[in-house]
Amino acid sequence: LLLGVALAAALEAAAQRLAWAARYTRVSLALAGPDAVRALESEAAGALDRVGGVVFDAASLPAFARFGFAPLAAFEALPQPVSQAQLDALRARGLALVVALPPIPYLDAPRQALLREALDALDPAGALLVEAGAGWPRESLAGALALLGERDAWAGVLEFFEPHGLLPLYRGGHTDWVRAHLIPQRERDALDEAQALARYERAARERSLRLLLVNDRVDGVPLGDTLDALRGRLERAGFALGAVPQPPPWQTPPWRVWALSLAVWALTVWLFQRLWVARPWVLVALGALAAAVVVWQGFRADEGLRFLSLSMAIVTPMWLYRTLRGLPERRGLRHGLSVLGLGTGATVLGGLVQAALLSDPAYFLKLAEAENVKLALIEPVLVIAYWEVKRRGRVPWGRLWRRPLTWGDLVLGGAGAGALALLVLRSGNDGPLGALPFEEAARGQLEAWLYARPRFKEFLVGHPLLVLWAAWGLGRWGGYGAWIALFAFLGQTTVHNSFAHLHTPLALTLARTANGLVLGAACGAALWALWTAAARGLEARWRGASS
Repeated sequence: LLLGVALAAALEAAAQRLAWAARYTRVSLALAGPDAVRALESEAAGALDRVGGVVFDAASLPAFARFGFAPLAAFEALPQPVSQAQLDALRARGLALVVALPPIPYLDAPRQALLREALDALDPAGALLVEAGAGWPRESLAGALALLGERDAWAGVLEFFEPHGLLPLYRGGHTDWVRAHLIPQRERDALDEAQALARYERAARERSLRLLLVNDRVDGVPLGDTLDALRGRLERAGFALGAVPQPPPWQTPPWRVWALSLAVWALTVWLFQRLWVARPWVLVALGALAAAVVVWQGFRADEGLRFLSLSMAIVTPMWLYRTLRGLPERRGLRHGLSVLGLGTGATVLGGLVQAALLSDPAYFLKLAEAENVKLALIEPVLVIAYWEVKRRGRVPWGRLWRRPLTWGDLVLGGAGAGALALLVLRSGNDGPLGALPFEEAARGQLEAWLYARPRFKEFLVGHPLLVLWAAWGLGRWGGYGAWIALFAFLGQTTVHNSFAHLHTPLALTLARTANGLVLGAACGAALWALWTAAARGLEARWRGASS
């Protein structure tokens, strides 16, 4: 009953989120300060009519000279400060002036008065609070936001340079935020025009970035032509162009939060009941944990909801495995494809519940994020692999520890551990390992063909192995079942992981999941054909050798 109510609440939250995204479609184009000044003093001044604003590094502005700011790494520093005459000329063309503020180490009364004086002199339409160095202290962030609020100026963050600790300020009433995207100049010079335009469009379409800072490429296409092409591309994608938009209002009904929270607890209890039916102390412990979460939510709601969201991400794949293991033994490609479709559908519902717990503009704008995403990606598949091993009987840990290692153990264990480590290091935008050149080319091709590119972990690894795992027969894998199940359910944890990225529009996440399912089913069918052909060939050779 609780799960049914939660699914209804999750679908209602998904509909609300889709409606919110449909209202948040205006994109504003701006130039970086150096490009705007060069255009102003050249024959390219007409390009200024194609943008709505100019973003200046505070280090280049005379009003902020007394702060002694160092130039921000993301911006190209001018050889000399911008003059007041240049600022007045830009403002006279109807352009909104925006300042990119680096961290202010402390904001006592004298420095607050100094910041107020600088903002009065510039009169910006908004400010980007950019993380650098030691970072923004909470008190300085609050003081800067208060001064911006006095003049009805919006606050924004630059992608990949977001300050920490913005969620409490958002909850405190600073809700007028925007996320901006800037291609660093050295990266911009390495991209051709089509690549740069595609990157700007993906920033708006895939990550809810509504302020695009367009910088000119050295010895490239004229800036005016670049802006015309970008405007046309964004309009064809369904975006409107104009001033920096304010996020639409959002209201979360309290009943939804409680329905979803109780459902996550109910699913956890159900799973543990399946594992330890004869151990009532487990239910007592879960009840105590649920009471603690309720109390925690009462005092620190966001932390409690993030904890429940992580719990849902961990429990759903394990629940799916236990359910599939309880089905009657069947074989064949049709059965494998059915398991893939039903399993992915159940994972999508679990992902919608997880996303509904955190559905809020603070997460849509990436002022806060779901936590421990990598743990939710790896922990369930490790538990599933352990359950596969345990199905063959009690695990003799002592005997396994005492027996000598073989080359097979080292090769199989090393390959599996290396593959898992690679997946963990490669997950996320801030992972230490980047994509290989051929992988980048494959991603670009998929993005050109499809509205939403699916993840390689889904359609090349997880989904095909899940089809093979189910189609061959769950009881026929023997000692290799743990490895097959481990990587087969990695596709399901990856699908669930996609719903934890709430700054990605829900429609795109659903499209990405559908594309991954279709491609994964095709790859699974191809893998099944290769597997059965190899099995028939080996069987024929074995019969020939026996005769």
